[in-house]
Amino acid sequence: MHLLRGALPVLLSCLFCASSLADDNPASPEEQVRSHISRYVEAFNNEDVDSMTSLWAEQGVLTNLTTGESTNGRTKIIAAVKDFLTEQPQAHLSGTVSQVKLLGQDVARVNGHTELTLEDGSVETSSFIGLMLRQGDGWVIESITETSVPLQSAHDALTSLEWLVGTWRDVSDEVNVTTTCNWSRGEAFLLRKFLIEMDSSVVEGTEIIGWDPQFRQIRSWSFFSDGTFGSGFWTENGNKWVIQSVHTLTDGSTEENLRVISDITESSMQVQVTSQSLNGNLQPGRAPVRVERVQSNDAEAAAGDAAAEPEANSEGDN
Repeated sequence: MHLLRGALPVLLSCLFCASSLADDNPASPEEQVRSHISRYVEAFNNEDVDSMTSLWAEQGVLTNLTTGESTNGRTKIIAAVKDFLTEQPQAHLSGTVSQVKLLGQDVARVNGHTELTLEDGSVETSSFIGLMLRQGDGWVIESITETSVPLQSAHDALTSLEWLVGTWRDVSDEVNVTTTCNWSRGEAFLLRKFLIEMDSSVVEGTEIIGWDPQFRQIRSWSFFSDGTFGSGFWTENGNKWVIQSVHTLTDGSTEENLRVISDITESSMQVQVTSQSLNGNLQPGRAPVRVERVQSNDAEAAAGDAAAEPEANSEGDN
């Protein structure tokens, strides 16, 4: 039953909190998504099963990454909802949406977190990713994927990424990327410095990885020497990490991508951009890249190169 306690209320409660600004005739698709989901929230709180059923896609999927549970199909999902409402008729939902993003004209992605207070006073906190599909004049829930998030300190939340500390280098013939990661003072953040060399161009940058206590999720903020900047949400999925990022490019364009880190060992990992878009237009994914840890002596040399290269190329960059 944890699946329903976490994943379903996640989307419902969070979107209800954010949908109050939408009017009866929302002008934008994003507002339509929020407004449509607010009807589901009302139905959930009123135990109106018929109305809830109409808001799920027939082939909807409900997944809990923490437990590994998955419920496939609207019929099974609604049956589980009925059981949950019978067990917890006085449960209280609250939450926050961090993002509602349109992926084309007929698909919307929703990110956020929720707190579900049960009748015994216990609180279950989750982060989630939901997908909505346009169907006729409205929207339906295609999938919800959630992960339980216990209350914790910034350092404790980031210990699952402590393996990033050190110096890494991409194994690629097309581009040379060197990344160095260290804890910040107080160990509340992970600080990554990177140097990207491609043909005659050199770009350096900084990425700050931290724990967002409001959204109960690991987030990152990146800044590039060419003026590009962006942010991302990190989600652990088994032995993989999934990073959803949005960047503003130097010409004002918006680039989104989904990056997956897998095959993680003490000395190497695989990184792949599996999907990306530019101003909402889908772009081809990229081939996976092997990234290897640089040993201590080589790491010192790489750090020196990273510091020297921007100076040597500063005249050309300007």
